[in-house]
Amino acid sequence: MKKGSFLNFLLIVCLFVVKMPWVVFAGGSQDATEKSIESPAGFKEKLDINDKKPGKYNFYLEAQDKGGNITLEGPHNIYIDPESDLPVVRIINPRQEMRVPGNLNIVGTCIDDDGVAAVELMFNEDPTTIVKAEGTEFWSYYLDSKNLPDNLYSITAWGVDINGLKGKPVKVSWNLDRKRPVTEVESHSLGALVSGTITLRGWVEDGNGIETLSVSVDNGKTFQPVKISQNKKEKRTTFTTAVNTRQFEDGPKVIWFKAKDRQGTSGIYSYLMYVDNTKPDVKVVYPEPDKAVNGIFTVAGYAKDTVGLKSLSWSLGKDTGEFELIVGNPWWVKTFDIRGQNVKSLDLVITAVDVSGNVTTEKRKIIVDQTADLPVVQLEEPQLNQVFFGHEINLRGIARDDDGVEQILYSLDGAAPIEIPTTGAFQLVISDIKAGPHTIEVWSKDITGIIGPKVVVKNIVVAGNVPDLVIDQVVSGAAKGGEQKPFRSGIEVNSESNPRLVIKVSSESALKKLSWTLGSLPEQNVEIKGKSSNPLTYEIPIPLTIDYGQVLIRITATDIYDRQGVLENYIYVTDLTRPRGEPAVVFDDLRIAEDGTLRLDDVSPFTGYLVGANAKRARLTKASKVVRLVVEGNYFRLEKGESPGREENLVVEFETDKGFTYRSRPFTVINPGKTPVLTLDDPLPRFINTEESEGLSTMLIGGKVQADLPVDRVIWKLYGASSSTALKEGELPVTKDQFELKLEKEDIPFGPMVIEFSARTDGEWGVVALPVYREDPQALPLDPKAKIPAPVVSWVEGGQLYYFVNSIISLDAYELQINGKVPSEGLPQNLPYCGVVPRSALLVGTNTLNLRVIQKLEKREQSWNFSYKATRVAPPSSIQFDQVDGQNWYNGIVVSLPRGGKKGAALIAKVKTYSQITNATAAFGEKTGLRGSIKKLSDSEYEVSFELPADLPAERIPVAVEVAIKDSPAVKASGSFFVVRPVEGRQINVAESFRWVAPTVLSDATILLDQQKPLLGIYTGRPLAKVDFAKKTEGLRCEVADGLVVLSSLRDGLYKDVRLVLTDVDGWQYTSEAYTILADSQKPELVFVKNIEGAWIQNSLAIEITATDVNGIQKLEYSVDLGKTWQPLPDKKTTLDVSSLPDGIVGVVFQATDTAGRVSRIGATVHKDTVAPVAKVMVPIQDARINGIQRMGIAIEDGGRIASVEYEGPDKKRTPLEPGYFMDLVVGTPELPLKEGMKFHIIDAAGNKTVLDAFPFVIDQQMDLPIAVVNVPEDNEVITTDFVVSGIIYDDDKPARIWYKIDEGALTALEAEYAFSIPIPLTSLTDNEHTITIIPEDMYGVKGNPVVRRFRVSLEEPNASVVSPRFDETVKGVVEIKGVASDKNGIALVQVSLDNGVSFNDAKGTEQWSYKFDSKILQDATHVVFIRVRDNYGIEGLYSSMISVDNTPPRLSLESPIDGLTTVGPVSISGQASDSMALAGITVNLRSLEGVKIPPELATITIKPDAVITADLDLASLPDGLYNIDVWAIDEAENVTRLSRNIKLAKNSQPYFIECLYPLEGEYVQGSFNLYGYVGGTEKVKTLSLLVNGEVLDVTEVTAAGYFRFSLDGTKLPSGPVVLKVRGDFGGTKMVESTPRTIHYTPSGPWVTVDSLTMGDFAFERPWLSGRAGYDLSEEEKTLLADKKLDKEIRDAILAKKLQGVDISFDNGRTFKEIAKNGKWRFRLETQDMAEGTHYMVLRARMANGETAVTRMLVQIDKTPPTIRLISPQAGGRYNQELEFAGLSGDDIELKDLQYVLRKGDKASYEIPGFIQGLYLDTHFWGSTLFDVGAGLTFFDNNVKLQFQVGQFTQEQWSWFTSEPMRYGGMVYGAKLLANIFYFPFSFIGGPDWSWLSASVALGANYSYFTYTQSGKPQMLSAILGQFEFPRITIQNKNMKMFRSFAMYTELQLWFVPTDVDTSIVDVDTLVPHITAGFRLNVF
Repeated sequence: MKKGSFLNFLLIVCLFVVKMPWVVFAGGSQDATEKSIESPAGFKEKLDINDKKPGKYNFYLEAQDKGGNITLEGPHNIYIDPESDLPVVRIINPRQEMRVPGNLNIVGTCIDDDGVAAVELMFNEDPTTIVKAEGTEFWSYYLDSKNLPDNLYSITAWGVDINGLKGKPVKVSWNLDRKRPVTEVESHSLGALVSGTITLRGWVEDGNGIETLSVSVDNGKTFQPVKISQNKKEKRTTFTTAVNTRQFEDGPKVIWFKAKDRQGTSGIYSYLMYVDNTKPDVKVVYPEPDKAVNGIFTVAGYAKDTVGLKSLSWSLGKDTGEFELIVGNPWWVKTFDIRGQNVKSLDLVITAVDVSGNVTTEKRKIIVDQTADLPVVQLEEPQLNQVFFGHEINLRGIARDDDGVEQILYSLDGAAPIEIPTTGAFQLVISDIKAGPHTIEVWSKDITGIIGPKVVVKNIVVAGNVPDLVIDQVVSGAAKGGEQKPFRSGIEVNSESNPRLVIKVSSESALKKLSWTLGSLPEQNVEIKGKSSNPLTYEIPIPLTIDYGQVLIRITATDIYDRQGVLENYIYVTDLTRPRGEPAVVFDDLRIAEDGTLRLDDVSPFTGYLVGANAKRARLTKASKVVRLVVEGNYFRLEKGESPGREENLVVEFETDKGFTYRSRPFTVINPGKTPVLTLDDPLPRFINTEESEGLSTMLIGGKVQADLPVDRVIWKLYGASSSTALKEGELPVTKDQFELKLEKEDIPFGPMVIEFSARTDGEWGVVALPVYREDPQALPLDPKAKIPAPVVSWVEGGQLYYFVNSIISLDAYELQINGKVPSEGLPQNLPYCGVVPRSALLVGTNTLNLRVIQKLEKREQSWNFSYKATRVAPPSSIQFDQVDGQNWYNGIVVSLPRGGKKGAALIAKVKTYSQITNATAAFGEKTGLRGSIKKLSDSEYEVSFELPADLPAERIPVAVEVAIKDSPAVKASGSFFVVRPVEGRQINVAESFRWVAPTVLSDATILLDQQKPLLGIYTGRPLAKVDFAKKTEGLRCEVADGLVVLSSLRDGLYKDVRLVLTDVDGWQYTSEAYTILADSQKPELVFVKNIEGAWIQNSLAIEITATDVNGIQKLEYSVDLGKTWQPLPDKKTTLDVSSLPDGIVGVVFQATDTAGRVSRIGATVHKDTVAPVAKVMVPIQDARINGIQRMGIAIEDGGRIASVEYEGPDKKRTPLEPGYFMDLVVGTPELPLKEGMKFHIIDAAGNKTVLDAFPFVIDQQMDLPIAVVNVPEDNEVITTDFVVSGIIYDDDKPARIWYKIDEGALTALEAEYAFSIPIPLTSLTDNEHTITIIPEDMYGVKGNPVVRRFRVSLEEPNASVVSPRFDETVKGVVEIKGVASDKNGIALVQVSLDNGVSFNDAKGTEQWSYKFDSKILQDATHVVFIRVRDNYGIEGLYSSMISVDNTPPRLSLESPIDGLTTVGPVSISGQASDSMALAGITVNLRSLEGVKIPPELATITIKPDAVITADLDLASLPDGLYNIDVWAIDEAENVTRLSRNIKLAKNSQPYFIECLYPLEGEYVQGSFNLYGYVGGTEKVKTLSLLVNGEVLDVTEVTAAGYFRFSLDGTKLPSGPVVLKVRGDFGGTKMVESTPRTIHYTPSGPWVTVDSLTMGDFAFERPWLSGRAGYDLSEEEKTLLADKKLDKEIRDAILAKKLQGVDISFDNGRTFKEIAKNGKWRFRLETQDMAEGTHYMVLRARMANGETAVTRMLVQIDKTPPTIRLISPQAGGRYNQELEFAGLSGDDIELKDLQYVLRKGDKASYEIPGFIQGLYLDTHFWGSTLFDVGAGLTFFDNNVKLQFQVGQFTQEQWSWFTSEPMRYGGMVYGAKLLANIFYFPFSFIGGPDWSWLSASVALGANYSYFTYTQSGKPQMLSAILGQFEFPRITIQNKNMKMFRSFAMYTELQLWFVPTDVDTSIVDVDTLVPHITAGFRLNVF
């Protein structure tokens, strides 16, 4: 490298070093403005910045106090921006990206320093849309968005000030979302006919885009997502979804689609289709399946389908064919001729196919019997294996023959035949048949005498009567030998006692099974196999899972014929889910003494409970503050009350929910309160030396007792060192909390002793002790000749442990260890020679106490150790129950355990003992000897756990625990708890109630009462004592028997409103509900007036009977089917129509029923013979609804042949028809109209006639009408946009069109085959309700019923606005927002949101509304208020307003005046006032505290509102006295903040003073000394003079802190008493003198002075305190010394009057530290180690002869920096024209200076990055280079260095040192990284005076680029470094910002040098070491 290049590099480094600090610390200071502030307390200064260029600036403020502390505020960045003068607009509503569902109320604010003229708005950045908003500072604009499509919009706003300047525009984007997404299905038309799985395809649109689409197939209950795809070309979203229609019922089905746009708005679309997945319904209805046919026969049936048939075909055998389809007619009839076919059966197949393709095939096997010509008996009863109940058999059937029937015959069990004449039908009853199986034969004979085949029916069973049941007894306990009790209704059983019910069942037939239900448990069944005894005895077990309380028992006995005998009754199952017992208050806590006294504590409250009743409330029978009763349900506990004390005869009284009262036993409560506190009047230990002991007569010790409760006596005990028992003791009376002990001389032993005083109320003992040491004259004294005489320690044991230390030397410290450990808490010490050790600090057992007594000397320390053994007696062992089953224990606790126990359930007790537990046993009720597990918790606490036995019964369990303890009595605990069972799903029926046992209840809820069988009633509650009628009831009797209510009748009759009053054993009364009782004991009497037995009839039967009963006849009935069915008998004398009965024997039975339901019957047998034809309509079938043209099939049966059939229409015109046994007709034609009233007349050959005028079907002309179904809109739907009316129409024929109209408009036709859709524009409608009417029409022109759908229209959203408060108002506290709302459809609701629409709250009113709220819930600011208004149709409108809230009073602070200020007139007021919103005013009020009238111009002063308060008051015109200055700050919301200061006006009462601080009054002073003092006042003193004995001696200056100093010596003062006085001149006549100070001055003698600081000066940065000291000899002494013959002893005494040393004390002379031995002394004040505040020092000069001289000094340490409270400018603010600096500054002492600095540029350019700690320059010599120069940065507390350097070692320079070739060199460019591994400050060993020197060791690496190498190419080399830096010197001047430190260092380098030579062959070094020396200079 050339020399010029190197010099250039050095120049660059120098420039960097020079420039870098200026960049760091100045950064453009050439453009900085600095200025000091004259009045820093409350400052406000303006700086003209018009000449400043726009851009970024930064500023800071620097304050310095008189203590040298500096505070910086800043730097802060601000901007000088001429544009900041522009108006600033803010859009409050809408927010960015806000969703707007309707019209938009745009609101905002605008501010400008000149004033706002207008606010302008532009929409979507379109200049043609610019509008002007309403208002200025608070502005708004209402945008009607109803004609805008949904989309993203923008609003741009700007302000215009009064000068026409336009502000910067502000833009907000928002989303209009008025409309809901629209969905459409394209793949299928509306109302399409569908089946199976279909795929729906369609599209969905919305202006804001589609977010999601979902589909619902369950009427909108749930929605499933549908995949959508965006068609960007068509801007549509399409979808495809599969729907399985098989999951729906056939018919119209709506598929719901829900689309959600990207603003979260959902739109619902419903698609209507018609589902048909059902096959056609095909059935053959004639002939019946089991009926045989022959010859020509007819088959009839139907084929139905909801959507219509496509085809219908048949096949019979080999023949096939098609049916002709008639639209709307499902019926078919077909006649077949099979004559000549010899077959047993034929297969008939009917096949139907509907228009949806669903196929149904119906098959029927037709039975063929060609030979069926014999008379045949068709027997209906009896049938094979038929069972008849009772002792009768019914015989019923029909005999048929094509010629005619004459009679039937029957034989029972082979007996002779019995003939019964009949022409066909027959029915009779065979009576008096014994129970068992029977056989009957029945056959017929026709009119020609031909006998038909016999019908034999075997195994006809006569079953007898139903089973009868009774409960005999209840058995519990063991299976054998258990307890037996006779059963009674409501008997109580315990489900855990193995209870069983013993029942007996009597039955005439064998039993099949027994079944029973017990309450809510499932029914249980027991099959009874084989033959059982009669009666049968059976035990029914009652399970553990049965319900509790009253349980209904239902037992059913079923015989083999499934007849059931039923028994119902009740049992009461003990409720095991709750504690049980007789009502009582249980309070048996074991801690209660026998006399009922209990002592409360804070750990375990006393508990009790109420058992056997439900508590309503509880109380103590008398009020007490000593105890507090806490009640929780049935439990209570006693806790400490608010006042300690004793309360006797307390009782806990419970009132139950039934009003009964139960009381606990009386008890006495003691609330011990706090432990008494004893204090002694003189608590210092007493040391009685020998002289005092001789003169001692009586020792008086007085004290005081403080306690919550009265203390009447104090116990005192005197303990000595010889024994732990008291030497003397006694009691002292307490009078007015005072006590006094007098001890005579003879009562006080020699040596150490302790007098303990103790007192207690009802709690712990309070103790205080007085150590006393009486010196024994006879005792050997301590050896005073010993170098350091050893002290003597005595130990005294009393209630506490005491020690005494007897020593003739002063001891410095005591160290006490107990068992080798320092106590965790400091132990109290009375004085250095005694101490106390509480027993609580000792461990239980033997303790070793080691006391170390220490004396500290200057250079060594002496200590003595003393040991003592002390014992702490273990407290008595105790036990307490802690938990049971995881619950905290209290007596009577309820434990829920399942039957069989619960794993882990245990009883846990805590045992406190210091011994070892050897065994623990427990007894739970009868379960004794249970061993527990023992767990040690600590040295003194154990846990004993007992697992609860698995078989504990559900009852009260007494528990007793005994714990055996080694070498100690056992501890015991007992109590009780209740075991209950969990409910586990069972019902609990224990509520108070009354019920009857198995009453007979009639249909009208009347209860039937039989004289032979009284009613039994059960009461759920306490045992009954009696029962009465609520009102007198004659004819009935009630009583209590065996715990049951028995109701019996004395005579028959009806008794209404019968109520029973039940009284239990406690006197509680319960009134039952009202009953109606019917007492009835006789059946009605029924007889024939005329006997009709055996009468012959045709179609009517004339009868006459009589029926009577006491309670009246309820109904008369007759039966012609042997009692199966009954018909009402119109009258006792009437004619019965029996035309509907078949010919033959007819059994007629008459039945009379009375009001009790008792029945009497009589009967007769008659013969009927009409033989009329029987006609039956086979198709249409029963209940079918038909109209139009229909096929009808009529089957006719008759014993003969049919002669004629005629059709008779409603017009009475008859039409003859072709007769036959099956009539196949087509009705609904003009010839045979299908109408109500049509008839068919059928006449047989015998002349019997039948008229068929009743039909099973229903003629419904309306069902043929077409039907319309409207899909949308929904009923009462609110319409806000154009819409479509859609739906479907259907008809059994075919729909053609619809007619529609809106409201009362004209009908309009619309062609529609199945579905219709009508678009309706919204503009064609008005607000409010409308209707649309749809009328369907079919293909024949038949119109259906109109369908009317109501809907509501809302053309626009409701309007709302805020009337008050106005935009520009500021509110506070409770605010009422008032407004108006309107809509043509009416207003339903107005809601207000105060949280930007997150939530809405209801306002009061509608059209006129208001909303109140406490504005304290809002932050002080301007907020947007959203108003959501909803009309009566649910349409919502959203509006906004603004409200300015200010609940915070202004912030007000006063820097001056300070409270207590004294002034002679001028008062400066400075402070700060600000508000979260805006200040309205500031006032200053002055008033006199002494009643002086204040002039108006001073009484109230108004200050312009500003952040900085400055005002000056001149009170010189007022008289002296005390005044109050009250400053008020009021904001726009009228919040007020007040601050006041009391000041003193002292114009004429010496507002100035001078105080002399040293020397003190009467002090003896010698030699040279300084007089110190302090001057105070409202003004500074002009001159200060010292007067000595009234003459002015000297003049001095006053320091800034107000202190002064006069230096005096023998040349200025006379010897003897001297009167010193200081006089101050405060200007003119204001002369003030200090109080005269008299001293005794001697010119000769020792002296010491302080010369470097004046008393009261501030000390900082470790100043030297220096002065002089010496001894001034008197003239006489000087003369004596000049005499060489002077006696040596006298000479030595004079020569000893010289300085030996100077000491300083910081604790007022208690201790001193030597600081010098010569006359000029100095002492450095280590201010960094001194606390802030005033430090008082005593300087002492010690002379060799023992004399001393003392002076005093005080200095102030101020470490608190000044405070700066900046108000303006604000960081980041923008300013123009002028910049105002405003704020407050102060200091705890006094502020010295405050200045502000404004600088160009960003503050960061003036700061070093936080990670950079310093900058340094570096140079070193020798090593890899000849020399290097460089610069570096330091990091991490200067422990890491990064350095860049350049150096050189040219070939020429190398040759100066060696002739060997150079391997590397040239110009070297490098970087160095170092890290400190060791740092040593010499102040560590030398103190602060050596803080300037330090050393360090660092390791690092060097990477350098060498331009010369032997290879001829530049190369990068690296090295590891080790650097030792010493000395490192730091200049101790903190005012130096740069170049304060420098250092020398030595560096070891190890270079890694690569080579291409094989080092194993050629000796070439690859590691080259170097050592170098360098110098480093830190720039900063």
